[in-house]
Amino acid sequence: MKFNLKSFLTSPWTILGAIIAGILGGVYAPAASMNFESVGGIYISLLKVVVIPFLLATILVGVISLLQKEGSASMIRKIIIGFVSSMFIAAVIGVGTVALTGSEMTPVKQAQLGSIVNDKESGSDLNVTLKDPMPKAAHVDPMQMAQKFIPENIFNTLAAGGVEKRSTGQYQYLQVLKLLSTVCTISNDQQSSW
Repeated sequence: MKFNLKSFLTSPWTILGAIIAGILGGVYAPAASMNFESVGGIYISLLKVVVIPFLLATILVGVISLLQKEGSASMIRKIIIGFVSSMFIAAVIGVGTVALTGSEMTPVKQAQLGSIVNDKESGSDLNVTLKDPMPKAAHVDPMQMAQKFIPENIFNTLAAGGVEKRSTGQYQYLQVLKLLSTVCTISNDQQSSW
C-alpha cells in the first residue's frame, strides 16, 4: 500500500489529531508552541483572504439556483419568514438580556464598553488573554515577514485607494494574484482554441 499524502492531510483523523496536539502543546509546552505562531498566523491570514469571497460566491450561486427552480416562490417565502422570525427572536433575546442585566451596567462600565465598540482601529480583533503574553523574540522571523504579504481582508486592501496606502507586501501579493489570473485565462483560451 502506497502512502498518499493528500488523503492523509485531508483525513478527519489527521485534523482531529492536529487539534488535540495543538491544545496539548499549548497547555503543557507553551514556549515550544510559540515556534509555530508564524505558521498559524499565515494560515489564519490565508483563511481570512478566502472566506469573504467564498461566502459571497456561495450565497450568489445559492440564490441564483433557487431563483431558477420552478415553484421556488414557496421556498423563498419560507426563507423570508424564517429570516424575519430569527431576527425577531435574536432581538427579543438581546433586549431581554439588556433588561435583565441592565442594573449591573454602571456608567463607568458603559463608558468602557462604548470606548471598545467605537474604537475603529481595533475593529473586531479584541484580544482576551488568560495568561501574561509570551515575550516576543528579538530577531526578525522570515515566516512573520511572509505573513505581512497576505492581506487580512482582500476587499479592504483593494479599496484602500492608492498604492501608497497599502503595504508593499500586500500590493505585491495582489499583483501576483492578477498575474496568475491572467496566465490561467490565457491558458484556458489556448486550450479552447485547440
